[in-house]
Amino acid sequence: MVPPSASSVPRGQVMVNSLSNRTGPDDGKRVTRLPRIDSVSVIIPVYRGSATLDETLGLLTSDPYEKKEIIVSIDRPDPSSLVLASKYEGAVIFDISNERRGKVRALKSALSRSKGSAYLFLDSDVRLTSTGILGRVAKELEEHEMVEMKKTVHRSGVISNLVYFEYVGIGAADWLVSRKTKRTFGINGAAFAITREAFERVGGFTNVISEDLDFGLRSFMAGVSFKYCTDLEVVTFSPPDLKSWFTQRKRWAYGTALWARDNWSTLISLVRHKPSVTLPALMMIFPAILGLLASLAFRGFLVYDLVALLLLSLPTRGLPILLFPFITFQEATNFIGFSLAFSIGLVAYGCVYYYYSRKLGFRFSPVWFIPYYVIYSPVWFAAMVWGIAQVFIRKEPVALDWKT
Repeated sequence: MVPPSASSVPRGQVMVNSLSNRTGPDDGKRVTRLPRIDSVSVIIPVYRGSATLDETLGLLTSDPYEKKEIIVSIDRPDPSSLVLASKYEGAVIFDISNERRGKVRALKSALSRSKGSAYLFLDSDVRLTSTGILGRVAKELEEHEMVEMKKTVHRSGVISNLVYFEYVGIGAADWLVSRKTKRTFGINGAAFAITREAFERVGGFTNVISEDLDFGLRSFMAGVSFKYCTDLEVVTFSPPDLKSWFTQRKRWAYGTALWARDNWSTLISLVRHKPSVTLPALMMIFPAILGLLASLAFRGFLVYDLVALLLLSLPTRGLPILLFPFITFQEATNFIGFSLAFSIGLVAYGCVYYYYSRKLGFRFSPVWFIPYYVIYSPVWFAAMVWGIAQVFIRKEPVALDWKT
């Protein structure tokens, strides 16, 4: 049976079943043993070429798991991709298009040729960290219908060291949600596996920018059991420079905003029915949210009164010289309140990220966490706000070099 090319559920109405019917008190506590996985289809979409694809195909073709097929779907192949197609001829199925179909259409084309009882989706630019991965994936899929592999970032410069902590937050959020609900609200599509039956039940990929977020939310509503696997890992690579980073995040922010627009009622219901899961996950992905809320809270009367008492306790002569010639009293209290909130947030988040880094097998470095919290997270949150403004307020399409 060929997987459906798109969901039959209208966008914005992800499964009409109410969340209250899907999230009872036993939600996430039962795991049903699934049928044995007898074959795995690995699906890898490629645009032009990939620096890590040869290494990935070498590991996959030599994997001892016997009943496997590897399908590489390439749009507008460059010379290196054509060399790989010749090198792995007979061991790998290459689905090549001289036109740019887009990621989702390339995935659908590969899926139409697949025969496995489970799918492993890999982005072309990830690096596998171990051999024998297919057998371990198949074993996990006999306990959970969908599994997401842990992603880390190759650390080679300033940007990659900051992005690394972003993946710590995303990984912690995925782990929290999967532990509490045995499902997921959204996946990182760079490396995940799912049974064929569950994939078809969800309805396949839809032609949207954030196809992984869209698929993850629909999998939640379809009741697909999920696990975030810390012992199955791939390495990703951050954009090499600021320009590339901004281009990527512009697409991510706009795509996420479109996803939120199309599924706003479902997302609101999720927050309302599961705040103990959704809100902590959101705070882990965007630390700047809590920092913003805390700074606003500390602008209130508590800080004002504390600073007033402090200033009144100082020698009268010192007050005009130390403070008032430069800033007003209200500005001083606001600044102190913001600084206090910021410092508390930095220490608190540092402890939380340290805990989850140890828990999930990431490395924690205070040297890089501080600029991540102080600079990177607010900038990324501002980019997300920009995407929301474009979609919900300006309602104007954004030009992106991206095809779904």
